[in-house]
Amino acid sequence: MYTNFLIIGASHAGLSALDAIRRCDPDAAVTVIAAEKTEPYSPTALPYVISGKTQPERTGLRKPDFFENLGVDFINGASVTRVNTTANQVVLDDGRTIGYKKLLVASGASALIPEISGIEEVNFASIRTMADAVSIQKQSAMADSAVIIGAGFIGMHTAESLFKSGLKVSVIEAFDHVMPTSFDTQASEFIKSIFVENGICVLTGKKVTKLFESDGKKMVALDDGETVSGDMLVISTGINPNINFLAGSGIDCKDGVVVDNRMRTSVPNVWAAGDVAVCSQFFSQRKSIGGTIPCATDQGVTAGMDMVEDRYARDYPGNLNMNTFGFFDNFAFSIGKITSDASDDEVAIQTDAGKISFSRFTFEDDVLTGVSAINRRLDPGILKELILRRTDLSSRKNDFIKAPLETGRQVMRELF
Repeated sequence: MYTNFLIIGASHAGLSALDAIRRCDPDAAVTVIAAEKTEPYSPTALPYVISGKTQPERTGLRKPDFFENLGVDFINGASVTRVNTTANQVVLDDGRTIGYKKLLVASGASALIPEISGIEEVNFASIRTMADAVSIQKQSAMADSAVIIGAGFIGMHTAESLFKSGLKVSVIEAFDHVMPTSFDTQASEFIKSIFVENGICVLTGKKVTKLFESDGKKMVALDDGETVSGDMLVISTGINPNINFLAGSGIDCKDGVVVDNRMRTSVPNVWAAGDVAVCSQFFSQRKSIGGTIPCATDQGVTAGMDMVEDRYARDYPGNLNMNTFGFFDNFAFSIGKITSDASDDEVAIQTDAGKISFSRFTFEDDVLTGVSAINRRLDPGILKELILRRTDLSSRKNDFIKAPLETGRQVMRELF
């Protein structure tokens, strides 16, 4: 089998690349390979499957006839075991080989399992696949309590889902605040307080030293001598890029697949995007994994357009933090720099009718570099554009701080 464009992975990065390819080249042979047997879905839907709020078949990122309508060969339930970049071929786990003209590695990531004493002896769940979510949902139906290690986006979402399913939930985070890579300390403290007020135990600044089981309970020993127990144990401490199948391919891999600003790897005719790609950050040339859906989507578009033809290509601006988080009827988001020691941080904090309202705007030389907000009427899309465009707000900085929604919209109208 041979294809012009071969995409490994069918989540946000792979699908965005496919969309870009088809916009530029509606007729070329395209093949998409997905390791899971399911239709493509977003990992952000998994907590809702756990809570029973939605069913697995309702989490699709595209309609069932999407690939057929685009004339794309979709192979799901198959894993790539080896990439031969000399012969331009991949080998699947069933022995099939697929030749390609151009290859995109968008294989995503797996759950990172930390090294904790006793972890091999304890039954636990991680959250990365639909099978994980379905398994946790089934376990929760037979449990009264759960312990979650890791207070990132998925961990906190899962905590809320299990709590609303009737479980007593405890969350343990090694950093001193929840969602440490997504929100600044003040916003995180507000988020934590809402979880605590709703009845979830959240322990921050606590390191897990040992795991064991006692009387059917999962026991989590902490560095301060405290022990937390639950019927279920869920570990959500980060991700590991899926790159094992690239061993021997010649592709430069350092904690992921290293790419340039066109998402090109070190090997000709191979690109990478999404949670597997290590690329420059927006505010610096230091390379990292983006780890968010907006990053994966933008990287996929950049890779797809560059794969079709150089004249369609554009540079990826770099990984820019952008997170949205809905929880207990509250809404939070962050964009850009989420921590800063700069003296010109602008912070507005309000409490309205018992509901927390918070915003922080960070500037450098009158250029907006970061936003963190909870329950504020703002436009994240406009704020992201102002940051990406490095817009000078010196003449309107005070107006922007007082009325960021209206002023931001006016500035964008003038820019366009």
